[in-house]
Amino acid sequence: MTTIYSRVTAATDRLSSEGVQRGQVGYVVEVWKDGALEVEFMRPDGTTTWLGPMAEDEVAVADAE
Repeated sequence: MTTIYSRVTAATDRLSSEGVQRGQVGYVVEVWKDGALEVEFMRPDGTTTWLGPMAEDEVAVADAE
C-alpha cells in the first residue's frame, strides 16, 4: 500500500513524453479517496519536473535511501 510521502518509482512509460522515465524516483504528495495518487518527480536540485495524478499500479514503492 502506498501512503503519503512514500518514495516510489515510475512503473509505466505513460509519462515519458512529460519527462518521467520508468524507474525514475518520485514522492507521493497526496492519496485520494478513490486510490489515485498525486506524485511529484524532481531534479536533484529539488526543482519539480512533473507533478500530477497516477494510479497505484503505475508506481512501485522504492527502497529507502
